[in-house]
Amino acid sequence: MTRTRVTLIVLGGALMTSWLVAATGTFRQAPAPPVAAPRGQPEIEALAATVREQADRLRTRLDQAPAPRDVPRNPFAFAPRRRDSTRPVVATATVEPPPATAAERAAAASPAPAIRLVAILTDDGTRRAVLSAAGEITIVSVGDSVAGRYRIVAISTDVVELEDDRGGPMLRLGLD
Repeated sequence: MTRTRVTLIVLGGALMTSWLVAATGTFRQAPAPPVAAPRGQPEIEALAATVREQADRLRTRLDQAPAPRDVPRNPFAFAPRRRDSTRPVVATATVEPPPATAAERAAAASPAPAIRLVAILTDDGTRRAVLSAAGEITIVSVGDSVAGRYRIVAISTDVVELEDDRGGPMLRLGLD
């Protein structure tokens, strides 16, 4: 360290110390005790009269103000919709759906087994899917049958598509 740097540090420390000592030596003076008001207290009576006068003015203004309306609308309560009597009532006919085929009835009667995609494997460019169906784990590729009901149509990087042999909807299984 140079002599100049040591001198600056010592003088800065002395300055800081003197500032702290001076700050602790200053005290605030206590406020002067309030001066007692004269016995007649005309200022307080004048102030009370002014307050009474303003209160009377406020009462007269409130009497002249319009009363708040009673609003029957409550946004938190729902009421039934009013029917418009001028609208004509149109009768509609119900159309029955066409009878289901035997395959559709069989698909609707037997619930789909719970099939879950566990993993997708890739061996030499061919993809295979690891499925869990009816408590068994099977490794399948495109064209294989699963649970005696579904046929594997496509295997992508994260989705397996299965076609229902009984005419049901196509299943798309994704990785969990």
